[in-house]
Amino acid sequence: MANYRNISINFWADSKVDDEFTPEDKYFYLFLLTNPHTNICGCYEISMKQMERETGYNADTIKRLISRMQTVHDVIRYSDKTKEILILNWYKYNWSKSENVKKAVIAVASHVKDDTFKRYVMHRVSIWYAYHIEPSVTDTVPETVPETETVPETETVPETENRDRYICGKPQKHKHGEFKHVLLTDDEYSKLCKDYGQDIADKYIQKVDEYCEMKGKSYKNYNLAIRNTFMSRDNVKPLHRTAKDLYKGLTKDSEGFYVDKDGNRYV
Repeated sequence: MANYRNISINFWADSKVDDEFTPEDKYFYLFLLTNPHTNICGCYEISMKQMERETGYNADTIKRLISRMQTVHDVIRYSDKTKEILILNWYKYNWSKSENVKKAVIAVASHVKDDTFKRYVMHRVSIWYAYHIEPSVTDTVPETVPETETVPETETVPETENRDRYICGKPQKHKHGEFKHVLLTDDEYSKLCKDYGQDIADKYIQKVDEYCEMKGKSYKNYNLAIRNTFMSRDNVKPLHRTAKDLYKGLTKDSEGFYVDKDGNRYV
């Protein structure tokens, strides 16, 4: 575990953070990026109770902020089952082309409990390093990773018959559901969770999976089948929750809080 985490000064100038994050959002997001449970792969275990103790917030506030980070800002995913946080796009700001960093990421990712989170990290590794890496790889790495190692800008990519499945233009589809009929890319699954919430997305993945098992049916595009057939039939609508919708009719006060016409503050 690193003794510190670097945060770019551009964090404060980012238009998304500046326009959409409340002061409380910024504090909580910085906590998720820098708390002592973080690791090199960007997916780590932390319970609700730990977040309560370390931030000073109560359980309801933590749940609300987790929900906002997932459905409003789309910057994290949280698994209630495994108590793991996945920081989306962590790799862009915390990985280098160093071979040691790659080994460290793979080693830490091998211990991720949530299969979807593990696939996301390993998929990003395969793209970032332009190399096919199996999730079962367990390289041994030192406790600390040198951050000053010089690495060539370009690396030789082995010629393997499966390499094309891992390049950015051809994302791999993964099996979902009890019977493993539903095939979705990581981006398709993430978008389903963002649009409808993870519980609803998983519920309809299971519905389609059971239907295929019982009827012996398959779909060319399971993402469209879930959305345009099963969800549409049940009249399930996307969340469409944006910061603009949440704070409609409110104004910002001098301290950066949103207030209504009666002076009540909202976070």
